[in-house]
Amino acid sequence: MAGMTQTRGNSSDLSSNITSGKNSTTTAVGSNGASSALEATNPPSSGVNAFIGNNVTITATNSTVMAKEKITVTSLAGGGTAGLAAFGAAVSVVNVNSNTQAYIGSNSIINLTGDLLVSSSLESNVRSEAYAGSGGIVNIGAQAAVVKDTSNQFAFIGAGTRIQSADSVTVSASANRNLGSKAAGGGIGGVVVGITIARATGEGSTEATIGDNVQVGLVSGKTVRAVSVTADNATTGSTYGLGVAAGVYAGAGIESTTTINPSAKARLGANVSMTLTGKLVVTANATPKSSAEAIGAVFSTSVSVGASLPKSYVYPTVEASAGNNFTLNGAAFDLIAKTSTPSGGTSNLSKAFAAVG
Repeated sequence: MAGMTQTRGNSSDLSSNITSGKNSTTTAVGSNGASSALEATNPPSSGVNAFIGNNVTITATNSTVMAKEKITVTSLAGGGTAGLAAFGAAVSVVNVNSNTQAYIGSNSIINLTGDLLVSSSLESNVRSEAYAGSGGIVNIGAQAAVVKDTSNQFAFIGAGTRIQSADSVTVSASANRNLGSKAAGGGIGGVVVGITIARATGEGSTEATIGDNVQVGLVSGKTVRAVSVTADNATTGSTYGLGVAAGVYAGAGIESTTTINPSAKARLGANVSMTLTGKLVVTANATPKSSAEAIGAVFSTSVSVGASLPKSYVYPTVEASAGNNFTLNGAAFDLIAKTSTPSGGTSNLSKAFAAVG
């Protein structure tokens, strides 16, 4: 079975394939990344875009260019088998690859008395779950839940654009993603073998950029007060695997793997020139959080084997930079690249439990 919802964004069509006999569910948002054995159909379009084209002149009080996407996905697979010889599998796979971008094209001219905002943002909550049970004299069961999110968020002002007047200029890209997978299964019989796999991967880029040769506040008699360029990525991933096997001969293996490795980049291009009455701030921040938990229990009257393997990885890329030949006349300049601790105070956690008897 599968349950899927999405709110907002033009990745509104979800693709699902349920294969009889495999009890498998594949869900894709954006480009399809399903394996050939679990091939999804009818891939949806990818991307939410808001933009002003090249060589545009804008004279106004305020101007906002905003691309905002929200994604919610839940995929569930379940199955049960029984007989003299029972073989069953439940597999749920979710892939998200959505591109959200907001930008002003190259060689434009902007005159404002108020604020300029170029903003790209993604908020997502993605879940994959798989459950299976089997019983028989000989039974083999497997359950796997997989989530992978490689979404990108881009906000930028194109090369050669001239911002002649404004109170504030803000270029902002942000992502707030929550990924989770859960797999659980059990078997009972004479010879019992169970495999449980839960995996979650959060990749992709969050980038805010002022392009090459952009000029800000250089026209005599006109002013720009402040400029902010911010890239902020907060990605949380969790996996949970549970396996139980009971029989004369019984074995179970449980693997939970969470990998969080997004990038956050805030950049000024080459040959950018600015004259400000106030402050320039360029900030890149990543707040990664990863956890993995594996629990196994094996009971037999003869031979029992069990293994629980949780793996949790966190390695974001964070960059704040100003390109070659950058010039600034202003009150202050902050260039900040950092990682932050998530709520709860733990960035990386793994737990393992195994009982054999």
